[in-house]
Amino acid sequence: MSLIYQVLEEDINNMLGSIVSKYGQIGGFTNESLTNYKINKLIFYRNKLYNISRKKNYIPPDNCRCISRIWGGKESVRKENGKWVYGYRCSKYKLYPNDFCKIHSKNNPHGIYNLEPPHNHYDKYKFE
Repeated sequence: MSLIYQVLEEDINNMLGSIVSKYGQIGGFTNESLTNYKINKLIFYRNKLYNISRKKNYIPPDNCRCISRIWGGKESVRKENGKWVYGYRCSKYKLYPNDFCKIHSKNNPHGIYNLEPPHNHYDKYKFE
């Protein structure tokens, strides 16, 4: 007999003994009358209890998002509402209590998204 089978059988016997001691007089049954309730066969099924699949290409909400600027090529320098926008905002989760993700907490070469860039690298892509 396997260990699992022995543990289950012991638990069932304990449960039946508890039923007899609590409700035996009411129901009129004894340990001998409950001997029919034995484990005949065990079948184990593998069920997936929960799905932890990660959503692909999910961008976190703004309050949970890294505030670093990332470079996105020539297309990332554009004029919106009369104001120049340089690069894109990082799409990773920030690590609390910092405002940066793991990568940008170590190195942030293009600065913070809402502020002016720390270098003039973007100026050569300004075309109206």
